[in-house]
Amino acid sequence: YGKLYTAIDLAIMSDLDGNNYPEIAVLGKDSSDGLRVQARDSMTDSVTSTTYFGANAFPVDLEIISNYVAGTIPAVAVHARVWAS
Repeated sequence: YGKLYTAIDLAIMSDLDGNNYPEIAVLGKDSSDGLRVQARDSMTDSVTSTTYFGANAFPVDLEIISNYVAGTIPAVAVHARVWAS
């Protein structure tokens, strides 16, 4: 995370990279690239997934839905208020 990154919420999610350690998903805002959820391996700190959101959303919190579709990676839900510009 950069110096300008502000974390808003975090959640623990199941292992994405197969090393048997969970990932830590962090919802945050960065002045250079807007809103994002970044998943990092809890053992190695390497980035395993990044999802970007539009700048017109005001995120409130983050939730992991582990069994949204059986046999797939977990779904990430971001609760946010959105406004038109």
